[in-house]
Amino acid sequence: QTSVPTELTEADVNGIMRAMGITEENMPKISKCLLSAIQHRFISLLNPVFLQATCMRCTQMINVSIQDVLFQRDIGKDSNDNNMVVDQTSGSVHCNNCQAYYYVTGMCSGNFSLTPSEYLHHHCIWCPGFGQCVGDIFSIHCINCHKHFSGTDTCPYC
Repeated sequence: QTSVPTELTEADVNGIMRAMGITEENMPKISKCLLSAIQHRFISLLNPVFLQATCMRCTQMINVSIQDVLFQRDIGKDSNDNNMVVDQTSGSVHCNNCQAYYYVTGMCSGNFSLTPSEYLHHHCIWCPGFGQCVGDIFSIHCINCHKHFSGTDTCPYC
């Protein structure tokens, strides 16, 4: 009896993206959070809508598809950006009713949710494979121990 692997390889996922018509030029721009979700089979390519959520501003239902998040940034805002004003027009998903914008975070872990703030979406691309969500943009990946920390320039785990 042959068993189906529980997750796809990175090569499999990249092949799927190419089969969907993504060009080599655009491959690096694809959300690593989305790629990880596909790899771990949290998102099926057969289901056009993988998340239905309520808009936090007007309570309108928002349907999120792979196409909506295909090129979503893996980090909402650069933590080195001194402009700490929240950008209400960033994010890959928007409400058609009130025009609120959101990031979809947690795709890589199967815990999909919308976040209205670019400060709360950080998918670490330095983690193995396609990476993982680590919370806010101030989390730092230690290149020595591969743990995440914030609040200091020196890793407290090393």
